[in-house]
Amino acid sequence: MTIKIYTAKHCGPCQEVMRLINEGKIVGNDDDIEVIDIETDDGFAEFNKRILSHSDAIVPSAFKDDKQCKILIEDGETITFDCQSTSLHK
Repeated sequence: MTIKIYTAKHCGPCQEVMRLINEGKIVGNDDDIEVIDIETDDGFAEFNKRILSHSDAIVPSAFKDDKQCKILIEDGETITFDCQSTSLHK
């Protein structure tokens, strides 16, 4: 399975999420991580089609199998993705 992380270069919290991912500080997750920069044409097109057209969204945000994941950062040292949330498509 893959968790898609939607980010933007000019988003402060996104940079923190990216730092933790790049440093391999993901806890409790064996899923693949795909980072999508919504400031690119392709990234925004996917974000718009898969997320914005169905609900409000902010970045950073994470989704797995059309379920929104909670992004949990512990003391700036580790990151966890809780993907037990409700489905995006109702």
